[in-house]
Amino acid sequence: QDDDGHTKISVQYLTTSMSENSLEIGFPTGSHPDKVFNQAMTISSDADGDVTIENLAADKDVIFKVNDGGASTEVLRISGNDGYIGIGGADTTPDAMLHLKSAVSSQPEVRLQNTTADAQEACIRFMKSTGSGTAGAIADGDDLGLIRFEGDDDAGNNTLYAYISAEVADASN
Repeated sequence: QDDDGHTKISVQYLTTSMSENSLEIGFPTGSHPDKVFNQAMTISSDADGDVTIENLAADKDVIFKVNDGGASTEVLRISGNDGYIGIGGADTTPDAMLHLKSAVSSQPEVRLQNTTADAQEACIRFMKSTGSGTAGAIADGDDLGLIRFEGDDDAGNNTLYAYISAEVADASN
C-alpha cells in the first residue's frame, strides 16, 4: 500500500496498441515497489494483413507448449540466439537448424504424404546453389547432398555407420 492506503498493483503484463496494430507482452524485473515491466514480445500486422510475431528480449527462446492430460508439455522451441527450431517432447533445445527429438520408440518420423489423385509423387529435394548466377556456379566435384546414418556405439560415442552422398560429375550445361 502507498502512503494514502491505496493498494499498489502491477498491470502492464499485456497491452494493446490499435494505432500500431499490435499486441505487446511484457516481463517483470525488480521487486515491489520498483518493479518494472519490459517489452518481451510483440504481435503486429501490416497494411497487407501479414502478421509478425517478434521476440524482443535478446537471446531468449520462443516456446510452444500443449496441455496433455493436465501436464504442460513443450512441443516446439525457437532458439533466440541462433534461430534453430526444435520439435519434440520434454527437451526440444535444438542443436541444428531443424532438430526433431523424441523419446517415443516409434518416433521421430518425418512423413511426406501426397494425397492427390494424379501421378505426382512426394518429394525430398537436395539443392546446391551458390546464389550468384553463372559466375558462382557449382563445379565438377562439388558435393550436392549427404544423408548420414549415425548412432551411439557400445561405448556411447557418436559413430557414423553409413552414408549416401551425391557429387557433381560434370557441371556442364
